[in-house]
Amino acid sequence: MAFAGAPRRLTIPWRLFDLTLEDSGLYLLVIHLPRAMRLKVGALGVVDLAAGYYVYTGSAKRGLTLRLSRHMRPRKRRHHHVDYLRARSAAVRAFPIRGASRECDLAWEVGRIASATVQRFGSSDCACLGHLAYFREDPVHTAPFQELLTRMRHQPWEH
Repeated sequence: MAFAGAPRRLTIPWRLFDLTLEDSGLYLLVIHLPRAMRLKVGALGVVDLAAGYYVYTGSAKRGLTLRLSRHMRPRKRRHHHVDYLRARSAAVRAFPIRGASRECDLAWEVGRIASATVQRFGSSDCACLGHLAYFREDPVHTAPFQELLTRMRHQPWEH
């Protein structure tokens, strides 16, 4: 196969590459709950959760790799709302979005494609409805989730 036309100069988005080299950004945790449960979540109180899949939106201004490693461990001191949920699930997957900084925007986008949002979960320090979204089926294998993740990973973010 041959390419038609003359080669063109390619514009490289160096600023975007620089952002991705930083160990900071946003992340999505996909957590499976095989059965419904009532969960005591720190100061948030008791939360009733249906069986299914939950997507938690979080951020790390630095140390994103360490934050994700911490979330993947089932046993740890419970500090964040998601730690209480994580302790009750063996099936967790993490999706980093390096260089991104708009956690609430991402939580809103996830909530748009979800069946529901768990009120005030993970959003005690902002005005969001919540940073935990509920899906009846595994969202990872759906086009809306894959499109959202791809778009968020490839758009230029402002700090």
